Amino acid sequence: TVTRNDRDSSEARYSGHLDVQRDFQARYPYYLKAGLSYNLTRRERRNPIKTWNWVGPDGRVGTADDAMPLGIFAEPPGVGLANLPGFNLREPTYISTRKIYEYMVANPQAFVFNEAQAANARLANRRAVDEQVNGAYGMGNITFDKLNVMAGFRVEQTIIEATGIR
Repeated sequence: TVTRNDRDSSEARYSGHLDVQRDFQARYPYYLKAGLSYNLTRRERRNPIKTWNWVGPDGRVGTADDAMPLGIFAEPPGVGLANLPGFNLREPTYISTRKIYEYMVANPQAFVFNEAQAANARLANRRAVDEQVNGAYGMGNITFDKLNVMAGFRVEQTIIEATGIR
């Protein structure tokens, strides 16, 4: 089986805020301040996995060449523990993705695209999340001679909507 895992994602952010302040001159000067904020983050992820199954050089399922030895795709052993003096370790055999790709380009009939798996992956691996944060605040400040008093509040609302198969 040869699998190609294309990953694609996007993120967009939208935000804005409004602040207002009013100063009052009185015996004890004070001001009032208020504001609103809005933030929206939209994320999408698409992961359409594509799979090709080995059917052999004749391009037909269930024939003798389906069991063809895959040694033709073996990576030549590199410098590893097997080449160190005093060690008698066998170098593991790795499959070369480069050799598989080259064979696939030269012999496209030897691999069959799995349409059912691709359709399933398109649906199962698509996700979207919208996160909206709304906020508001109010505050006041008053000065009594050398004493400065500040008080306020802030409220936020977070709304998350998500779609996708889990």
